[in-house]
Amino acid sequence: MISIIIPTYNRSDLILETLNSIKSQSYTNWECIIVDDGSDDGTDLLLTKFVKKNKKFKYFKRPKNLLKGANSCRNFGFKKAKGKYIQWFDSDDIMLVGFLKTKVEFFEYNPLINYNICGFTLFDLEGDLKEYLPQQSNNIVKSYAKGILRLNTPAIIFKRSLVETYSFNEDLSRAQDLDFLFRVLINKKAVGGVVKESLVKIRIHANSISASYSKYKKIDLESSLFVCGNIYNYFKQNNDIEGVNLAAQDYLNTLKDALQNKQYLFFFKRSVFNNILNLVTKNKLIWLGVIYIMFGKGLTRIKHLI
Repeated sequence: MISIIIPTYNRSDLILETLNSIKSQSYTNWECIIVDDGSDDGTDLLLTKFVKKNKKFKYFKRPKNLLKGANSCRNFGFKKAKGKYIQWFDSDDIMLVGFLKTKVEFFEYNPLINYNICGFTLFDLEGDLKEYLPQQSNNIVKSYAKGILRLNTPAIIFKRSLVETYSFNEDLSRAQDLDFLFRVLINKKAVGGVVKESLVKIRIHANSISASYSKYKKIDLESSLFVCGNIYNYFKQNNDIEGVNLAAQDYLNTLKDALQNKQYLFFFKRSVFNNILNLVTKNKLIWLGVIYIMFGKGLTRIKHLI
């Protein structure tokens, strides 16, 4: 059985489309666990009625003693799950009709793997935007870090045995998917496969999990730098110079975002007090920051620092 775990918050206008796409799956051996993060838009009444008519769906509210956030809801949902396979999903995305069937059959044809990745298509109110089809890689972690392999949590299914000891970091407000997937994929026991077919539609809108930063809150920037730092340390410990440089560049890009959004104190503190950037790079960052604040230019040079 597949356990589909969906965190939701104020998605009363979208979640039924997601749930109906699950209900319409050609593969039928599944359960769907929905965890509400405290919605106040009528989601409770909507889902209470829905699960009464559809017994394979289970609706929970995040216990008040747990931290608010999608990560907490995902972890709570996992504890409720009974399936051999775990599929985390988002409450505004859409499964194509063969999504689950194709993934399960891929496991059956490849019994040694414990996760598989399918392609996905980004879409918005105007329609489909771009399709991403994954390519098989000898080094999933490196391909992921380099951006060659685009991963999205709803596109990946796991055998429960692989993720049993992992959880989403509930202290992160951004990059939580990257953090979780990276930690799982660097496990030496993780053996994956690629389904070269787009099976899921990922919605892009202002409030979507997949959307870019909107207000660049300090807590979001902190979360991104924390994840960048962990990835950097992993590559450094493994003497992977290319990986180190990739992680350092992501760190720089986050500092650039901070500067663009006038998080000046944050920018200067993180430019100086870290173990990722060398002294020369730190000095250059400080000068670029000063120049940008004074003249509103100079950020394009950040990408050349590493």
